[in-house]
Amino acid sequence: MSFIWQQTLSLSLTSNYDGDTVVGIDASMAQAICDKLGYKLVIDDMDFDSIITSVQTGKADFGMAGMTVTDERLQSINFSDSYTTATQVIIVKE
Repeated sequence: MSFIWQQTLSLSLTSNYDGDTVVGIDASMAQAICDKLGYKLVIDDMDFDSIITSVQTGKADFGMAGMTVTDERLQSINFSDSYTTATQVIIVKE
């Protein structure tokens, strides 16, 4: 992983907003990582499909977006250990 000059980490993610503030588990975890390492966090909100390319090209130092580890993705990027588990469901009117 490369680190951007001026002790800044750049993060690519798809995000939710509360006003102008990015919120959610990914943003909170990224901030905790940067706080622990002593880096300033810069969030670049982008389409999900752009996250891997953003990391590969160095536009971002890391990406967080509830991404599933697949054999295809493992050929081009590294994954951390999982930091959360989610269940996806479909809801319908009763």
